[in-house]
Amino acid sequence: MKNLTEKLLNDLCQKVFLPAWCYPNLFKDNKNGQEVCDLLATFENHLFLFSVKEESFNLSKDLQTQWSRWRRKAIDNQIKQLSGAERYIKRRAPIFCDEKRKIPFPFSLNYSDLRIHKIIIAHGVEEACKQFSDENIYGSLGIFYDSISDAASDEMPFIVKLDKANPVHVFDSSNYVLLLKQLDTIIDFKNYLTEKERAIQRYDSLMYCGEEDLLAHYLYNVENRNHMIGVKDETVNVLFIPEGDWSDFEKSDVYKKTQIANQISYEIWDRLIHETCLNIQKGTTRGNSDVFREQHAIHEMAKEPRFMRRELSTGIKEAIDSFPEQRGSFRHVKFMESFHKDTGYVFLQLKIEGMPTFDGPNRWKRQELLVIACKAAKCQYRHLKKVVGIAMDTIKFSPSNPEDFCLLDCEDWTDEQYNEAEKCNQEFGFFKTGAQGKKRISEFVY
Repeated sequence: MKNLTEKLLNDLCQKVFLPAWCYPNLFKDNKNGQEVCDLLATFENHLFLFSVKEESFNLSKDLQTQWSRWRRKAIDNQIKQLSGAERYIKRRAPIFCDEKRKIPFPFSLNYSDLRIHKIIIAHGVEEACKQFSDENIYGSLGIFYDSISDAASDEMPFIVKLDKANPVHVFDSSNYVLLLKQLDTIIDFKNYLTEKERAIQRYDSLMYCGEEDLLAHYLYNVENRNHMIGVKDETVNVLFIPEGDWSDFEKSDVYKKTQIANQISYEIWDRLIHETCLNIQKGTTRGNSDVFREQHAIHEMAKEPRFMRRELSTGIKEAIDSFPEQRGSFRHVKFMESFHKDTGYVFLQLKIEGMPTFDGPNRWKRQELLVIACKAAKCQYRHLKKVVGIAMDTIKFSPSNPEDFCLLDCEDWTDEQYNEAEKCNQEFGFFKTGAQGKKRISEFVY
């Protein structure tokens, strides 16, 4: 980390993308030690390039001159840097984690279907924005995407014109923290940028007073779990989002109730994936799956959006709370739906009286039982292509115990595999015959 602003960005991105998919200060393959960007995050076929710039703004001098100077240093130069990084990556040139070019970037990028998102964090103009306009609530930059080739020409102070042919996301000191805290899962952040880029191409002009207001518009505008920027009327070719949408949304009861309800997802789901991800990096986990090649339960768990993590965490807590408290040996299996219709989760608790589980025969028995339970779930819910298994001892009796995970890839099962799984299901009695009814899950709490 070169400075505090980069460190703060890295800390926030570590929570969104997890340490396994988030890398600050990567380097190109040249002797000058040139960086690719300030921070790079990746997940599946999406690549996120971040550039951070802190540049002071002097309001006591000529406003237009100061604005042109600030814009050139804080935004235009960063656009050139990120565009250069994009070209470098698309050439399939090597990337390294260290300046000496000894440690290669651990991911093999899918160049045939790569989506690159370029993001600038521009610091230093927040107070100037507030002083310039009493209506600017957060001190945010106004953004204007259109087809002007010379995007900075004839520009008003504190309104950034950007070329829609080369979409770059420009956040500032106030709203980038807000965005990364509100869209604090990989899929939520990715979906927002993807939809925004679609809207940039869809409209001749897209204008908004602050990124936070565009975010509020996006969150409000949801149908069948899918958010949208814009309107359904295809004849509309200009979209303007006014000042104050986020302020109104943040004050609403729906927002406040949803934030409170989401807390369980941080305590259970996020804790599971963050701690396991760190253990994977340290090399203290067991097994043969590889999170860097998308063959890991944690990879699937990271794909869940915030509201689905809340639902899954609630399901885990209910299973923990309902586990028998009396002495003896017990097991409990719970099936839970994913946000992704072809994925499901199995949560297994196992208690064998008088047998420790951190190591030894009970641990291996639990792992084997988890695989069998995942196969039984596939047999019961045949539309599933992946089943993620999570197993632990009963927290009521063992507050501190290791978790086991498994990922069952079951897209192309044979009749023989189905028959074997059905026998196991009948033997262990994991799931009853008959389809499970779909539960309606709302993103917001009303």
